[in-house]
Amino acid sequence: MKVKILSCQIFEVYLDFLLKEYTPRFDFDIEYFEIDQHNQPKQLNHLLQEKINRTLGYDLIILIYGICGNATTGITASSTKIVIPRVHDCSTILLGNKAIHHKVFHHRPSQGWSCISYTQSDTHQTPYEVNPKYLEFREKYDEDTSLYLFNMLYPTPESKLYISLDLEQDHERISNLPKETEIIQGSFAYLMNILQLQFDDMLVLNPNETIVPIYDNEKVMTKK
Repeated sequence: MKVKILSCQIFEVYLDFLLKEYTPRFDFDIEYFEIDQHNQPKQLNHLLQEKINRTLGYDLIILIYGICGNATTGITASSTKIVIPRVHDCSTILLGNKAIHHKVFHHRPSQGWSCISYTQSDTHQTPYEVNPKYLEFREKYDEDTSLYLFNMLYPTPESKLYISLDLEQDHERISNLPKETEIIQGSFAYLMNILQLQFDDMLVLNPNETIVPIYDNEKVMTKK
């Protein structure tokens, strides 16, 4: 099977490691998109859709993205089936599954985090507009009230959080992090499932089907 992977660059170091450690059973062609493109989700959406429309001659396209600030909202499969993780952002994939992500983040949904793919000072933070906790308030209140309640109940923590998958680069980075940084153990499980084409926690789009986010913590997205 010939598979095209369109992935955020955050996963490049991890996929390189896995593909060197384990002989893949499938023919993967991987293309990465710069992490900073998350800052312009509409442009990233257009770029991904354009790339999908031009990707021909493959049996499957895998998007290694989540909702990512709505960057994948409305993405439509053209002539090739698409698979995408049912996640809000990259942290669930790096942690291995939703249960671990819930344990780490459910009490601090505004928590920023980093990993070896980010520069020393950068962190990733889910935009409040697509944060499930904020969206719960929006079902009941107007935008200003919802934002006030979200910021009051879930203020952005000052602490730092680093997700480590025990690579050599992780050990080097951790040795230079502030002492107060909380180190969270990550897992290759989700990425291994992707490389083994095991799609239990992923959305499958057939040609002409479109991604529709639902922003909850279980299904995360559906299709139409």
